[in-house]
Amino acid sequence: METVKAIEAAEAATNINRDDWIDGAAELVMSGEYQYDRSTPKGQEAFISLDNVMEDVLGLDCTKDLLTKWLHGAECCDMRDIFTTAVRSLVAIQLIQMADDFNIGVK
Repeated sequence: METVKAIEAAEAATNINRDDWIDGAAELVMSGEYQYDRSTPKGQEAFISLDNVMEDVLGLDCTKDLLTKWLHGAECCDMRDIFTTAVRSLVAIQLIQMADDFNIGVK
């Protein structure tokens, strides 16, 4: 898995629209092959990775409801699409916060 430091991402995205950067970064995280390191010299932040986000998602009540519906016979593809949207949304929320903290991309 490739790790990208937030400061490196900020330097690379100096001329990129922030929303476009977040969309692209979310796709990279969702692939499971990239993670973003939010740490700074003064503090350690969690990595934004698919594994870390999945731990957060699995603890949500809405995820439990979704999985329960699937176990009780709801359409598999629909549940997968909803679950994927939920995971991607949480990844994007974390990336938005990182972009704000490190001034990544152009607003």
